[in-house]
Amino acid sequence: MLYKIRKNIKSVFLRFILIAVALTFISWGAGYFSRGDQAADSKVIAKVEGIPITLGEYQTAYRRNLDTYRKLFKNQLDEAMIQRLKLSHQALDGLIENRLLLAMARQEGFSVSDAEVIRYIEGHPAFQVGGFFNRTRYLNLLRNRGITPTQYEDSIRKLLLLEQVQEAFKDGIHATETEVRTAYQIEHEQVSTTFLLLKAEDFAKDVAVTPEAIEAFYREHKQEFAVPERRQMAYLVFRPETYQKEVVLDRKRLKEYYELHIDEYRKPERVHARHILLKLPTNASDEEEAKVKARAEALLRDAQSGKDFADLAKANSQGPSAPRGGDLGFFGRGKMIKPFEEVAFGLEGDQVGGPVKTPFGYHVIKVEAKEAASTKAFEEVEGEIRKILIAEETRYFAQDAADVALEAVRASGAHGAAALSGKEGRPVSTTDLFARNEPLPAGLRPDEEAMRKETFRMAEGEVSDVIEGERNSYLIALAKREPEHVPPLEAIRADVERAYERSQGRQRAIEEAEALAKSVASVDEMAEAAKRLKLSTTQTATGWFTRRGPVPKIEADRPYIRAAFSLRPGAFGAVPTAEGAAVLTVIGLKGISEEGFASARKALASRLRQQKANALYSAWIQRLRQTRQVEVDADLFPTYLQTNNKAP
Repeated sequence: MLYKIRKNIKSVFLRFILIAVALTFISWGAGYFSRGDQAADSKVIAKVEGIPITLGEYQTAYRRNLDTYRKLFKNQLDEAMIQRLKLSHQALDGLIENRLLLAMARQEGFSVSDAEVIRYIEGHPAFQVGGFFNRTRYLNLLRNRGITPTQYEDSIRKLLLLEQVQEAFKDGIHATETEVRTAYQIEHEQVSTTFLLLKAEDFAKDVAVTPEAIEAFYREHKQEFAVPERRQMAYLVFRPETYQKEVVLDRKRLKEYYELHIDEYRKPERVHARHILLKLPTNASDEEEAKVKARAEALLRDAQSGKDFADLAKANSQGPSAPRGGDLGFFGRGKMIKPFEEVAFGLEGDQVGGPVKTPFGYHVIKVEAKEAASTKAFEEVEGEIRKILIAEETRYFAQDAADVALEAVRASGAHGAAALSGKEGRPVSTTDLFARNEPLPAGLRPDEEAMRKETFRMAEGEVSDVIEGERNSYLIALAKREPEHVPPLEAIRADVERAYERSQGRQRAIEEAEALAKSVASVDEMAEAAKRLKLSTTQTATGWFTRRGPVPKIEADRPYIRAAFSLRPGAFGAVPTAEGAAVLTVIGLKGISEEGFASARKALASRLRQQKANALYSAWIQRLRQTRQVEVDADLFPTYLQTNNKAP
């Protein structure tokens, strides 16, 4: 059933890039149209201003989002993160946003002619042969992707329509001269400061710790002492090496492997060469080329007469190998440019040849040594092959044993660690309790990420499918779960007292820094204050930095930057830091270079204009979301309705 909702959804995925939103309609190579079950794909799951969204479109958009986040987060993207990111909502949001834009584009009178669609398609490189549109290639590519020309051309029309909307946002948007100059100043002005760091620990030693204060601090900061959820894993490990006695390999099997992988045991012909390169300028005249060639010929004669080739290369070569005496080491065929390779492989050991011309210039070549092509005999590699096959076979035995054990576990009806042990009394290992970010035992280290992920997915008593690790196979069960909790005060009193002392010490450091900033008038007075307070630090100069930072030698650089750029030279200020607080003063200020501003002005104005267009687009989209009705299939997206069914 479709329920009508008035929306005000926070779109996360590619909100500010309208052209990327348009790509939800068509992304060449990603595939806009599904080739699965056409009836299912055409099922309408939502409508926006009467424009339908099909299940096939949603699935494609979801897969594209998922692929994007997989590339971004790699192995860190697990099911829990997918849920937290609400990827299913993001995909639907993007499609709804598309429909809103299409409806408004048509309402505002935007249109795309057939000629514009044809011009776009004929200009697409994917459909061209030799730089010209090829209709046969166009139809074949669409057919291979299960797309009809009508479907594709309709998608392009929508894409171009949305591009028109994008251009409309840009029209009339400009950055003023004042805005551009201010932005340049923000990015390029520099200050140099010196500061005195007041560490919390310098003041914590004088903090009075009373039971009443500790109890009050504990009540107010309970969550800071929370222990994260921890789990205990029981597991069976199936190690390939324990099955070596099961492996039987005859010589015939070893020879079959050798013959199938013979290329791995072939050693191609190689030469060890040096060269002298004399570069030839681009578009060199015949006269210039003749001079370079003549010089190369003279060097060839010197080398042939017995002069040391390495010394000649060091003194004359213009290539990167000159400091090494022109040494190129050993190389096989296909590694060097063709004319060079032909001469090098045509020479014998200790023979000099050339000059040979390549796009780099003229080369004189000396072959130091040659290695003929060869193939290792079976007898030479028999032991190596045996090790390879034993490793493969034992891995299969371990996997099979894990599969058999899993079947037995499921047949037993038992749960948890008891199920892993089974009637056979298999040796079950158990970890200590561990949090998501804590390491597992060293023996599991190569495979711990997959095992940790599975452990935090499981319910208590559940047994996993077989987990194929880097070498071993595993079955695991969740043996115990300790939810996130705050320990009672008495269990962590020492930790709470240390946190209280640090908190109070930091507060006193901040208060002292603020008082110093008001009372001192010079860096000398600041130094005297450090001695009087018996601080563990001395004044430190930061050097030059911009508003973008970072600030050397200080941790809390964002607050420090704001404070530094708000002070006039010679004035003093105070700023909290992670370690306590800092008293700072500006000792130098560098304004902008007019020459630098003139050079960057055009690009900066364009960037500011784009930022304005993005802000306008975002505000417009928000208005559309608040005033347009959207229908969503509540059976397919119940949580979407729960989180987004809000009045504007």
